[in-house]
Amino acid sequence: MVSRWGWFGLGATAAFLVAGSAAAQTSPAGDTTRPQTPPTTDGVSLDPNAPLAALPDIGVAWPELKPDATEAAATQATDAAGERRYGWRIEGIDSAATPLLRRRFEELSTLAENDGSAANAAQLDRRAREDGDLLRTLLRGEGYYDARVTTRIEPGAKPQVVLAAEPGTLPSG
Repeated sequence: MVSRWGWFGLGATAAFLVAGSAAAQTSPAGDTTRPQTPPTTDGVSLDPNAPLAALPDIGVAWPELKPDATEAAATQATDAAGERRYGWRIEGIDSAATPLLRRRFEELSTLAENDGSAANAAQLDRRAREDGDLLRTLLRGEGYYDARVTTRIEPGAKPQVVLAAEPGTLPSG
């Protein structure tokens, strides 16, 4: 159709279709500035600004909470969210770690960067996982492609973050 009539014919067709659908729409009669509320099935019009009716009492009394149960839960939540200073160490890389690997880890480590500052349990977990990924990447850079690094946090007055590495073997070649 475009090749026979060209762009003029295509434009005229589009204008005809748009004009037909626009003519099918009619404006509502009356005031168009405020929307009309539709009548309900029983013929009564609902007003959305009208106040709600009071709710009936359902007859259930409020529970009495014992203070010792809530105090124990609050103490546990406070202890887990409390910030403490921490220590960290790496296990299992003595045979695989070069001075360059140790220096790079010290420069890029989140645990080493925040050493001496207090942290809560969530921050310690996130820092440990980040440094586990970093150590795994550095070991891959040294040629230990099957290295595994696990993280754990030993609880105590000063929590200890442990990165336990299993470097694996260097490929021969």
